[in-house]
Amino acid sequence: MPRSSATNHELARIELLAGLPGETLADLGKRYKAAGQVDQAVIVLDKAMALNPNSLPTLINLASIRDSQGRKAEAVALMQKSFIRLALAAQTLPQQI
Repeated sequence: MPRSSATNHELARIELLAGLPGETLADLGKRYKAAGQVDQAVIVLDKAMALNPNSLPTLINLASIRDSQGRKAEAVALMQKSFIRLALAAQTLPQQI
């Protein structure tokens, strides 16, 4: 199915934004998701994952989208990865008494 010119324009804009740091892309993906633009959110979050596969915001937002799409196994795998990442981050925090 051919893409509409609006979709092509949006994808071109996302490609321009692809040079942004991973966390900026994760935030943009979250905003697309909140606006109901799931396809754009997935494109941006996939790019953010490629830049930083351990980004908690990216993992959580992508897991949420996959869950809402009925792709439960992918959602669970992404959430498990985010839990592991969070546990590793907690281990590096200084112990407070």
